[in-house]
Amino acid sequence: MPIELPAPIYPASTYQIALDGAVYRLAWRWLERQRSWYLSLYTADETPLRLGVRVVLDRPLWGRLRGTQRPAGELLAVALPGSESEPGAADLGGRVRLIYYSAAELEALAAAVQAAADAAELIIEEVP
Repeated sequence: MPIELPAPIYPASTYQIALDGAVYRLAWRWLERQRSWYLSLYTADETPLRLGVRVVLDRPLWGRLRGTQRPAGELLAVALPGSESEPGAADLGGRVRLIYYSAAELEALAAAVQAAADAAELIIEEVP
């Protein structure tokens, strides 16, 4: 089951959280000039993994981050239905939720998408 991460309380907030069995530090920052939230990801021992990532709806926040130290799953900012604008200063934890999908959930989702694609191919081949 995906988990909802705590939203930042202040325009500059930091907390530690366990994701897929490892502890990470997430640092959140609201930049008024850009009118955007930014996320930095660190290991528990403060090794920076990803710095200053702009929080954009429905895009994996780890981006192209690779390596064994990164969380195995993905974090997304997801808006409530009917709300398509990017997150504002007071939106995280409200109309925009921070949802973490574990590695196992991503694998199950990929398998379901592949099964649906395979079923669609079978249907397409049967239509004259």
